[in-house]
Amino acid sequence: MVILGSTGMLGQALMNIAKSNNIKVTGVARSNADINLDIVDFDKLTLFLRKKKPKIIINCIAITDINLCENDTELAYQVNAYLVSVLVDTCRELDIYLIHISTDHFFVDDGSEKHDEESHVVLVNNYAKTKYKGEGFALGYDKSLVIRTNIVGFRNQKKPTFIEWVLSSLQDDKEITLFQDFFTSSIDVENLSKIIFKIITESHIFGLFNIASSEVFNKAEFITKFAHRFGFEKSNFNLGSVKSINGVKRAESLGLDVSKIEKLTNSTMPTTDEVIESLYDKKKGICLK
Repeated sequence: MVILGSTGMLGQALMNIAKSNNIKVTGVARSNADINLDIVDFDKLTLFLRKKKPKIIINCIAITDINLCENDTELAYQVNAYLVSVLVDTCRELDIYLIHISTDHFFVDDGSEKHDEESHVVLVNNYAKTKYKGEGFALGYDKSLVIRTNIVGFRNQKKPTFIEWVLSSLQDDKEITLFQDFFTSSIDVENLSKIIFKIITESHIFGLFNIASSEVFNKAEFITKFAHRFGFEKSNFNLGSVKSINGVKRAESLGLDVSKIEKLTNSTMPTTDEVIESLYDKKKGICLK
């Protein structure tokens, strides 16, 4: 198995669960990985994969910075879209199972509505456009699984994740604006990794699937619950609107319907409380190391 983007938030979790299950895995990233490789050097990437001949590739690589995607459209296209087409060509050549991690950034003005895999998408910015293009490339290969999701977790690197920023702000009593009009079904990377490996080990599935929390919640609800679970009873919160953010337009109605994956895998996706509890357990584990 090869995990592309192995030093990122999800990549780290996937590497850990693979090793804990004695699955032979090679991590690929720009630095600090088993194989250090500039991922947009497509010739070197293809050569590596042809030599490695993995049975499975999980692609966790993406440019998720919405502003960067607008400012460098060529790089966004190369990483979020064209890379996937390169992987598809190689996977088709070598008969490799491809798991591609996509996004939920396709829905607007629906509030807390849950969107299934057939829901109409709205491409509000270049991030959404390039990620959707990447989905199209992946779904053109009949042995691919495309996962729409929204992940939260810890990465323990210089640039903090959303959760790491929230926790740091709580610890330092910094003001946090709570968006009541930004909805999501975020899932923590530990739970998502377990679901992905259940799919890998039990039965390969193909096509487009939502894998997320079973519930839709706004960011205000999530952060308030998160703060309470981490022991912050009094926090420096103020209410706000995602529409007040200047600059690139963002999708804000990101709830996902997970009934398709639950039915196919005969499993239940985690609730909001279970996602937060998993984050708490993970942080506690990090602190004990």
